[in-house]
Amino acid sequence: MPCDRPAGDSGLQRRRHPAYAEAAKRLMAKIPDGASVATDKALAPQLTSRTDVYLLPHAAKTEWTLAFTSQPESQFGSQFGSRLVASEVFIDGPLVLIHRGH
Repeated sequence: MPCDRPAGDSGLQRRRHPAYAEAAKRLMAKIPDGASVATDKALAPQLTSRTDVYLLPHAAKTEWTLAFTSQPESQFGSQFGSRLVASEVFIDGPLVLIHRGH
């Protein structure tokens, strides 16, 4: 009986990457090693090996913030005070990367 699966495919359901995965990779590549980053718990695991990560909304003031554009402003507004002062802002799909600098 012929097999319809590609060689090496065990037939187990493949793990799906979330729709934002490619945008997250592109934005994370802009964050330098050793930087401090405030982010969502869904994005944090990809950054913890090379940056200091703080979870939103209880994040200390950080150089960088990586968040979903759908997050309420209050999620990251408290870390910037009443006004957001950013040296760079990048938007890619459902994500925003804010660089405050220091």
